[in-house]
Amino acid sequence: MTTSAVDELKHLLTIPPQGYEHRCYGSGMNPQAVAHAALEHLRESGDTNFLFLRSVLELTSSLMSAAESQSPNPWDANTEEFLFHCITGCRFVILTRWESFSRTFKNTVKDWFMLCGDRYRTSKAIRMVLYTSSVAIWKRGWNQHSGGAVADPSSPKEHHLLEVMARQLSAAGMPSVLESPAELFQYLQNRINNNTSNNTSNFEEPSSYLSVLVGEFSGKSASDYNMPLEFHKRMYATFEKDSLEECLKIAMQALSLVVANSTKESNNRTSREKEAAAVSVVDATIEILSWEFGASAWLHLSSRSTLIRPPPEWAPYIVRPDFVGAIVMFHQNACSQQACHLAKQIRQLLLLLCSVSGIFQDKAQRKLYAQFFCEGSQQLVSLSAASLQQQHDDASAISALVFDSFSLVSRLLTNFRLDTLSDLPSFPLLLDALRDSGMALSRANHQESLQVQGDVNSMEHGEWREEALALMLEVIVLLCQDPWLRDQKKEVETKSAIRMQLNQRLGPLYDDFIACRREMVRIEEAFLVKEGEVPDEDEEEIKDAKMKEEMEALASLGRMCISKSLSTLGVYFQRAATDVLSSWACGTTGDITPEVAGLLKDVDLVVRHVGHLLTDENDRLPLFVEMECEADHVAVENIACAIRSLLTLMQEHGSRVPSSQSKKGLSSRLAQTFLWLLRRWVPSYVYSSTGGRGTISKIRLFWSVPEAANQVLDFCCWICLQYLQWHEDIAVLQSAANLLTILGKQNKPSRFAMKQSVHFQQLYFFHCISAGIADKAEATSKLQNLSLSINSYQSYELLPEDTRARVLTALMISFGDCDSGSESLFNDCMRAVQEQFKTKSSMVSSVALFYGLVQAIPYVQGEERITSFVVAFFCPLSELMKHYISDLDLCKQVLVLFCSYAETARQVKLTDDQMTSLLRATSELLKLYSTHHCAARSIEVSKSAKEIREEEENAYDDILCALKLLKNLLGLSRGGVSNVADVVFFGIQQLIPLMTQGLLSYPTLCNEYFSVVSILVKRFPEKIPSLPNDLSQGLLQSLQMGVNHHDADIAKRSLSSLEELHRANHVQSGSVQ
Repeated sequence: MTTSAVDELKHLLTIPPQGYEHRCYGSGMNPQAVAHAALEHLRESGDTNFLFLRSVLELTSSLMSAAESQSPNPWDANTEEFLFHCITGCRFVILTRWESFSRTFKNTVKDWFMLCGDRYRTSKAIRMVLYTSSVAIWKRGWNQHSGGAVADPSSPKEHHLLEVMARQLSAAGMPSVLESPAELFQYLQNRINNNTSNNTSNFEEPSSYLSVLVGEFSGKSASDYNMPLEFHKRMYATFEKDSLEECLKIAMQALSLVVANSTKESNNRTSREKEAAAVSVVDATIEILSWEFGASAWLHLSSRSTLIRPPPEWAPYIVRPDFVGAIVMFHQNACSQQACHLAKQIRQLLLLLCSVSGIFQDKAQRKLYAQFFCEGSQQLVSLSAASLQQQHDDASAISALVFDSFSLVSRLLTNFRLDTLSDLPSFPLLLDALRDSGMALSRANHQESLQVQGDVNSMEHGEWREEALALMLEVIVLLCQDPWLRDQKKEVETKSAIRMQLNQRLGPLYDDFIACRREMVRIEEAFLVKEGEVPDEDEEEIKDAKMKEEMEALASLGRMCISKSLSTLGVYFQRAATDVLSSWACGTTGDITPEVAGLLKDVDLVVRHVGHLLTDENDRLPLFVEMECEADHVAVENIACAIRSLLTLMQEHGSRVPSSQSKKGLSSRLAQTFLWLLRRWVPSYVYSSTGGRGTISKIRLFWSVPEAANQVLDFCCWICLQYLQWHEDIAVLQSAANLLTILGKQNKPSRFAMKQSVHFQQLYFFHCISAGIADKAEATSKLQNLSLSINSYQSYELLPEDTRARVLTALMISFGDCDSGSESLFNDCMRAVQEQFKTKSSMVSSVALFYGLVQAIPYVQGEERITSFVVAFFCPLSELMKHYISDLDLCKQVLVLFCSYAETARQVKLTDDQMTSLLRATSELLKLYSTHHCAARSIEVSKSAKEIREEEENAYDDILCALKLLKNLLGLSRGGVSNVADVVFFGIQQLIPLMTQGLLSYPTLCNEYFSVVSILVKRFPEKIPSLPNDLSQGLLQSLQMGVNHHDADIAKRSLSSLEELHRANHVQSGSVQ
């Protein structure tokens, strides 16, 4: 009695292959592991008894018999899994031992696999593995067909299997074995042609096979073929050149029949078979259109263009505008019959067709093609709006429709641009549909937020709606920031009319969106305060970034009519400001209530909307704002009115800071928002430049009048002075000091206005007195003589050292012009730092002030005034560190000071004496630092990436700073200053003991270290042979670690440094001439 192949193979899978026992640990063997090992062994050994193929024959025969007798599927899941492995095993053996089998056998197997796939309908996975196996054999022998005689089978076993498969193929109506690609395509074409337009259910098999065929040739994997990557590249190019167009022809013919059949039967329910066939046809078309053309497909796999550029020969099949309309109707029919998967695939097909570019005959054909897609997009977006308004239960179907609709519009705008689309009659309707969809989305989100009372984590549909809104806003940006629309050199009137149309059609979306978002933010903040929840910092950062992107996108729409947008925001601002002022009138002490928290968040949101509206992402005056102000002076007045309202609220807010013991009711976030607005708006408008057009515009001129400009700058100095008393929040202090610095950097008129401000003068006096007068009684007397507030001065004295350093930077920049009015103020500020350093009790705190001086160097005239002043204190600072070297924080400050000075000095030519002082002080500092903080330091590596990042920032930032100092010193080595190399080599020698595998796991530290070493050995190779042995060995060991680093740049840099190291040593020894 003959044993079946299935039983024989199953028995074989229970026997461990030879040598398997040596790889097992513990007692016993896992049956699944044994089966896997036996299966792999059979595949690798070549399956000489054809167990894989015979098992497939037996199993498929039993299935076909059951199908003919209309019996149920006789298999269970385990049998299907067994069949799957048999098919893949057979494929592997044929592909990896290609020359061992006759051409007849391989051709018959691939055709028989295709036949089995056609007949196997119960499992998609089995069908696909049969198709992919057939296609893989096709690909391996794609160019090996010929018209000559087919080689005979090489063995009786092969001959028997051929007879069995040939009988089944003949019974299925297969005329003969398909030997060439032409025969394959003709066979698939005939299967499509044999189906009438009224019966497309049989399209599923040939379309699925065609899709798998294209997918296999487009794949870039070299697995399971036992062939080099060049083979796949060659097959890719061959298929693209000779066969891809034929695939497109077959797919488009099948698609035409499916679309036509759908149109005829639009009122009838589509059967499941026809729907599956339609999906297969659409999938095949998508697979073909997704092909990446040219050799570049193998070069940059992750940077594929949004648009596709097929060869010109494809134009007759693709560029059929009327057919686009039919596909849109096809989609509507699928939606009406709730064929969700088919509808989604049709939308993906439309997205690809909309991405076609570069194959149109002329502009007229391109415009006609765009017209049909504009109409189709409008219908899809309108359908999305209707679905959102009806609030269907099937959220997944609605979300997919909304996402795909917005994606289609985005692709339409990317491909055809506004200059083409704005001429189309359907364009206004598309804008209306976008408005309706956006409003429906934002209102639905708002309504659900109200239902959950601000608990956004309980919103069922909030996440996908937010993603859809973000996609819709991307469309808004494409519309309102179109490069053609921004080009004002020609067609100015036409573009002005389009901007008006965008405002009229989409303007209501701007108002509605902000109204809904305001209410959502308010109740969400109230909920968080009520529940006492503290938001996660990372989540808040992500949320703020998304909110910023949202505001920038909305601002691009709002700038289509700045007056109307400001009017909308003005109404919201007045309401919120009135409520906030009422709450402040009741007192700002004690815990903040949920209602007040919501109001403060509301005001914060509106202020940020105004900031984004009036300035762009580069903190500049937006083009369309300037244009509207130039055309209509009312816009200038509206901006001025809005700014005055904001400054009034800022004044109310700032005036309460000094008198409020508890500032919770004032909101430090709101203070930061006010400072953010001033930081963006003032440089863009006040004493701003001409914007590159030669003449100053009306809006710039309005804020360049000294009376108005100086008033604004004086207010900025006042508000900063007030917020510098907000000691509870370091972010507010830093923002206030940074605003002063930014204003000082702007231009000479701004600096002159700041010097005239009594509030800025107060900061000057506060600095000079606090730094230059140690005796409190003398300081008090000085304040009284100058009529300055003692309370304000005492508050200034309490500022953190780094904040006072930032204020000093602003003072030095503002007094940095070389004129008679600034020189004495400039020198007074430095003299105060000198006096503080002389005072023993305040010498340490002067380090931060020296840093503040250094930060001002690039922005002052006659920068040598600061460089020569600061460098004179470096040696005394090094001496000072002898007494405080155990204080690592202070050591970090001095390292940062030296590092910053060295970086700045690269732009300023130091004298030889100054360079000598810098190097001597640096050498002494590094010696003290290494003795107390490097020698006995242990390095511990964190487990997670987050812990690595935090530990790198906190525990090892002093090492990073020391490395940056050495790197900056190398930048000073021009001009033959050899002492620089000695100092840097000395510094590296101190740090090398720390450069273990553990420390080099920190990315920034690792990059910085190997960067310094690479520059050092390449610039000073003559120094290498004379290095101390421990330094030379340390460099060698660390570079060897770098060569094995996972980062390719570090490994390359380390290898190059090793080469320089060895070359220098060989040159010294005379082995290289």
